[in-house]
Amino acid sequence: MSSASDKRILAVQTFHAAYVQDLRAKAPVSIGHYVLEGSKPGAAAAAVWTAHQVSPLNTDGYGQLLGRTMKTANMLYESMARAEPFKAQNGRTYQFVPLVKPDLNIVDYVLKEVGNPSLEAMNKLNQAIYDECSYVSGDLMKKDFITSKTVFSPVEYGNTPLDFVRKCGLNDAEWNKTPSVLVLRSAVMTPYLADEAEFGVYFDGLIEIMKKVITKVGG
Repeated sequence: MSSASDKRILAVQTFHAAYVQDLRAKAPVSIGHYVLEGSKPGAAAAAVWTAHQVSPLNTDGYGQLLGRTMKTANMLYESMARAEPFKAQNGRTYQFVPLVKPDLNIVDYVLKEVGNPSLEAMNKLNQAIYDECSYVSGDLMKKDFITSKTVFSPVEYGNTPLDFVRKCGLNDAEWNKTPSVLVLRSAVMTPYLADEAEFGVYFDGLIEIMKKVITKVGG
């Protein structure tokens, strides 16, 4: 455990990531902003060693688990890319737009109202979905779906996000007017959806959840 009398050192070792901390004033305060490598207790290292004895770092252990989560992530991407637009309970029609085919087990995507040409409106919708489906709005154990988010802006990415803006059916002027894209970020953590039949049931359920969430947040 380390400490410093000059608390300004905390600013030096602090990093805020859009997919970890919500920086808006009204969001609950997060913990865990500050860390110095080497300050963690030995129990964590012992736990890692024990876990690796039970499920080793090879194709029969964690490799198999990771392989199944990566397969599921790809199935999620393909399902979102192929899915027909759906009508929410508010009477409006929406569609999934996935970012890119995942290399790992993380899928980035947005929900977009069909026919709405506004990037600002798309960002607002996905921010509202994130708020409803994350710790921001309460107990995660009571939620049917949990997601995180990240933001693509010119500071980090230049005009690279413009390709995704176009993929969403929006024109370049929208990017010039609102140079930021908020995307939802789903990390596939379970190895139990790699079966196509099981995944099909899950994805159908996901669409039904999104219909309810979008209507609740006033999408």
